Amino acid sequence: MTTKSRSRPSHLLLRLLALLVGFTLTAAACGDSDGSDDPVTSPAEETAATGSDGAGTSPSDETAATGLLAELQEAGVVTVGLANEIPYGYEDEDGNILGEAPDVARAVLAELGIDRIEAEVVDFGALIPGLQAGQYDMIAAGMFITPERSEQIIFSDPDYCSTYAFAVAEGNPLGVGGDFGSIVDTGATLAVLSGAVDEDYAADANVPAGQIELFADVNAQYEALLAGRVDAVGGTSLTVLNQVNANDGEMDATPAFVPLDADGNEVLGCGGFGFIDQDFRDAFNGVLRELIADGTVEELVTAYGFAPEEVLAAARLTVADLTAVAATGLLAELQEAGVVTVGLANEIPYGYEDESGNILGEAPDVARAVLAELGIDRIEAEVVDFGALIPGLQAGQYDMIAAGMFITPERSEQIIFSDPDYCSTYAFAVAEGNPLGVGGDFGSIVDTGATLAVLSGAVDEDYAADANIPAGQIELFADVNAQYEALLAGRVDAVGGTSLTVLNQVNANDGEMDATPAFVPLDADGNEVLGCGGFGFIDQDFRDAFNGVLRELIADGTVEELVTAYGFAPEEVLAAARLTVADLTGG
Repeated sequence: MTTKSRSRPSHLLLRLLALLVGFTLTAAACGDSDGSDDPVTSPAEETAATGSDGAGTSPSDETAATGLLAELQEAGVVTVGLANEIPYGYEDEDGNILGEAPDVARAVLAELGIDRIEAEVVDFGALIPGLQAGQYDMIAAGMFITPERSEQIIFSDPDYCSTYAFAVAEGNPLGVGGDFGSIVDTGATLAVLSGAVDEDYAADANVPAGQIELFADVNAQYEALLAGRVDAVGGTSLTVLNQVNANDGEMDATPAFVPLDADGNEVLGCGGFGFIDQDFRDAFNGVLRELIADGTVEELVTAYGFAPEEVLAAARLTVADLTAVAATGLLAELQEAGVVTVGLANEIPYGYEDESGNILGEAPDVARAVLAELGIDRIEAEVVDFGALIPGLQAGQYDMIAAGMFITPERSEQIIFSDPDYCSTYAFAVAEGNPLGVGGDFGSIVDTGATLAVLSGAVDEDYAADANIPAGQIELFADVNAQYEALLAGRVDAVGGTSLTVLNQVNANDGEMDATPAFVPLDADGNEVLGCGGFGFIDQDFRDAFNGVLRELIADGTVEELVTAYGFAPEEVLAAARLTVADLTGG
């Protein structure tokens, strides 16, 4: 059996499509106005280029998985590594695999067409080596995401965050308090889990070696506390409370706290899933973000005693937030220089230069906000034809693409993309009055015999091919400005593009063009094609750092404010906020 990377369409994506079409149909109906609704009034409007770039394949297109993910889908089972820690990941007496991490993993894997998990139970310190050795396919143990661990394996985004506490003998005879400093001050002997972050916490707090006892197993730590061989056991607040409740009257829990590193900075403890295979991680992470957004993860995780606030804290973070280390490579070079060069294709409202050389558009503005958070305060631009954007990036002509380029599986084989910052529908610009009666789909081009201006190198070519438009009805152009000039001169009957690009051109040429109703194109198999734009990169570390900040600015509303200033609807930004690059590239 050959299983696709997304075995069924995402209902969330279908709802987003319906929302976008409803909005842009209304917008297109207003496209014959006097131009007063035109969101961009720069004189550069009439010289915009590449307005016809279209959408990428939606997850419902079921791009076939390859490598490990395809093998797991064919087998229908994933083996996960556990460390038998309640409530994170454990087996009960009957061999059932329980815990917040296995339950979340089941929900994600089911969306990827994998309906069963098996488990390998190992000591906590053996989890990463076991994954590296191929003993299991992923870690589902609620493991904290740290920069050090991310140098050994790759993590998903987090699904919970947690504070820390100590378990002590009943009555807390030594008076251990809510920090590691109290271990030093009281002279308490602390049980520390080998290979866990507890070792680092103790070291950062300068707990003397003579006060530390290493254990390979969580249960052995608490047995030592009950036997009086240690004075305290550290762990996440929820683990400590579970142990205290399970040993009622024999232990107490100290107040919860956030540990500090050696520099006195708070250390945020957030758990995720560990992987070796990048494609498997990306596919898993994409679905995980969807299930975080729709509330599924909160429901599953809080069932194990986590507070909703702990799930919400994780929802606002990405793996990049938790693995931030000093930049190296290209990112470090860009930070030192304080400037990034972006590739543009002069398309309003996505990315363009005005007559004074100012770099404008939703993509450059969002890029500025993200880069400022990375310590880079200036952008410069290289303006090229749309079809030259990816080759120019590959050749090192610029550091990233900030042109609102739609994310597609085909393009993602050439470069790497950020998550999207907007989604859009499609429309045609036609001569005033629409004399041929071109409608809201590519089939109407065939039916009316209209000549369609198609942008070379953009997905419009694919749309036209998928709709079986005869070659005699297609005119290829390298430049969007030339497309609209051809329409005004009567050399073509229609120009296609994103709804907002078409409306901008219609408004800029008031009384000479009309916009057809907005629609969502179909691929050759009849699947709707979701068009969402993002930023293109060659350097993985630069992309990851950029993407992490982008997700933060999406969550706090900054991206919506910047993008809607160029005429996008809030719904178009919301649609993108619920998606990741994996959704648009088939994982």
